[in-house]
Amino acid sequence: MVDVPVRSSIEAIRWLRYRHEDATHQNLAVITLSPTLLRLADWLGRRPRLEAVAQKVAPGLGRLGRNPRLAEVAEKSWLLAPAQTSVVPPAFFDEDDLARVSDVGIDTTRELEWRRICGGAVEHRASVAYLLRYAVLSKGHVILPQLVRRVTTGPLPMWGRYVETELDPALLTATFNGSRYFGHWMTDELTLMLAAPRIGQPVAPPRPMSSHQRPYLELFHLVRAVRSDVRFRQLIIMDDKGQNAYKRERYQELRERARRGRHGVPCEGVMLLRKQTGESRVLVNEEELAEQLVQRGFRTMCPAEHTVEELVNACMGAKIVLGVEGSQMFHALFPMHDAGTLVVLQPPNRFNNILKTYCDCLGFRYAFTVGHPREQGFFVELAQVMRLLDRLPGL
Repeated sequence: MVDVPVRSSIEAIRWLRYRHEDATHQNLAVITLSPTLLRLADWLGRRPRLEAVAQKVAPGLGRLGRNPRLAEVAEKSWLLAPAQTSVVPPAFFDEDDLARVSDVGIDTTRELEWRRICGGAVEHRASVAYLLRYAVLSKGHVILPQLVRRVTTGPLPMWGRYVETELDPALLTATFNGSRYFGHWMTDELTLMLAAPRIGQPVAPPRPMSSHQRPYLELFHLVRAVRSDVRFRQLIIMDDKGQNAYKRERYQELRERARRGRHGVPCEGVMLLRKQTGESRVLVNEEELAEQLVQRGFRTMCPAEHTVEELVNACMGAKIVLGVEGSQMFHALFPMHDAGTLVVLQPPNRFNNILKTYCDCLGFRYAFTVGHPREQGFFVELAQVMRLLDRLPGL
């Protein structure tokens, strides 16, 4: 999530009204220039002399204060679930794996990844709801005079607008990370939709939907309104990043809905092929590994080539799900076995174990091996993968 301050008190140019014609009648549309004022304030902040002049001419525009957070601009907030501490197990891996790690993902640090894989006491943030009064949802951003909050991957707009005002309370179920990554959409946004009945109607800005996202909404019986150019009398935004008991409760509800009425076909495990989909993370010997796993009793599936129905059925009750680190692995989280293990093949230059946080929350085991660099991608030692599988308990 990105919170950006709009440091200006120039009300005269913040809201501009004009007549907007739609298919049925003429509406009064309002433009907010808060994003433009943000750009101007940031530009002045890099030019101290001009900033001082602007402060005299237009008090507030040149003054760059601290970044406001949701807690500072919200009319009120309330606790949905308290913070908590839990003790999580370490991952299954070989010590030589860590010697092959050359870099981590762009959204993490080496220290965080080491803490994830080593286990121990972990603190989980509280889930908190923040009520914003008369926030505008336009161009993929939530806009207030004091704040522009990025929701989609689009650039910061020059301006936003609204043509109608929503009177009923609404919960924003879209997140910036959910707009970027399918895995975050599965874990962050679907759980927000489950929270909506307690809070307000679920809303999200227009965004492209993948071939899997709509079927998942149908599978889980989740509905959200797609809204744009609208002002909300009450817009609630949740800080819901913590993997606390309330988040686990909603994960379990999604698991129940995914598994209802299904019976998995027994197999040793499932390999979810990544091939060359998503961000570049090519396992050059993926086909060779798949062949060995099939001989071991695994089934293989490529999410890019199968429907949600086929993927859920394939992973239903699976005790092992294996694949390259990435969003395709999230297809397994809701249908796999209660005591299942996720085995993740890590590129050496993009070490990322965010999947372990979800496995810890759901009570799954987590294992990984780090590959070796190869031109155009990486490869894993097949014998090492087989040894890792042999080490997993109870399988």
